[in-house]
Amino acid sequence: MLGVVPMTPAGEFNKRVTYSQLTGVDNHNKKTYSTVGTYWAKVTSSAGGEKPDKHGTQATRVYVVRIRNNGIEPKAEGQLLYKNKTLHIASVFDVDEEGVEWELSCTEVV
Repeated sequence: MLGVVPMTPAGEFNKRVTYSQLTGVDNHNKKTYSTVGTYWAKVTSSAGGEKPDKHGTQATRVYVVRIRNNGIEPKAEGQLLYKNKTLHIASVFDVDEEGVEWELSCTEVV
């Protein structure tokens, strides 16, 4: 079948991630988050790079994180806590187009 992305075997969900959703932005443009829950995930580091910012250049690392539906629909404004890393969700892909498994493309500023 063309265009179908295979589901991840259950045994590959062997890392714990905590999903937090954006709850607001204050007057100083600081974002605040609220923890939604902690889930089993498959976490893969896929690339690294650099991006310019107002202070020069920042190193980044890209992760692909897959989670099963646990009653949530992750949003690109959210973030994941993985080990001691904060992963900012850049995009969310519904793997099976039925909301059973989500693939999140995330960026960590190193």
